[in-house]
Amino acid sequence: MTANALTASDPHAEQESLRRAKAMGEWRRQSRRVRVLRRGLPLAMATLVLSLAVWIGVRAVLTAINEAKGAAGAIRMTRAQFRGRNDSGRPFSLFAAEAVRDPLAASKIMLSSPVLEIAADAQHSGRKVRSEHGIYLEDRKLLYMSGHVLLEDDQGGRFQSEKAEIDLNQNTAKGDTRVTGDGPDGHIEANAYSVDQKGEHVIFDGNVRGRFVTQKEEGQ
Repeated sequence: MTANALTASDPHAEQESLRRAKAMGEWRRQSRRVRVLRRGLPLAMATLVLSLAVWIGVRAVLTAINEAKGAAGAIRMTRAQFRGRNDSGRPFSLFAAEAVRDPLAASKIMLSSPVLEIAADAQHSGRKVRSEHGIYLEDRKLLYMSGHVLLEDDQGGRFQSEKAEIDLNQNTAKGDTRVTGDGPDGHIEANAYSVDQKGEHVIFDGNVRGRFVTQKEEGQ
């Protein structure tokens, strides 16, 4: 019996040879995957970065175009005046140092230093409201005022807050920010306020505190 015959008939040697061949094949396949990943990942990252850069550039261009269109379509007015009447026929006048009509919503007007004047009539006292900023929805006659809102009436009342939402049709107003008021009857503070439809009654809500002048004090 020769050495070659012994080797060929050894089952352990055959299994070891097959295991090594299988391991070598697996290693080669793994090596190919690693090489592909080494080449593909940097390319994928570069493509992603390029895509992001292109998208950012496109967004910037679109934003600039929209802003240019908006600026071109905006209508600016200095010393603007708006006049009208509410549902009961009571006249009002709205003034502003500057008014800018929204090019995307023609009835929306941004106001600088707005002043609202509501004329007195036989049943109602006159009122004046001023603030730093305002938004007027002309079609709905809604006025949003903000920044040192000051409301004064013909009877000596004076109220201050940071916000006011005024419905000129219904002759109502409300605000959900701190309000202080002074008048012939005394002083009052609250967290919120509202004015009824007739415009003659102010309702205060939340941590209401006040000091009212008595008849005795009025006579002193």
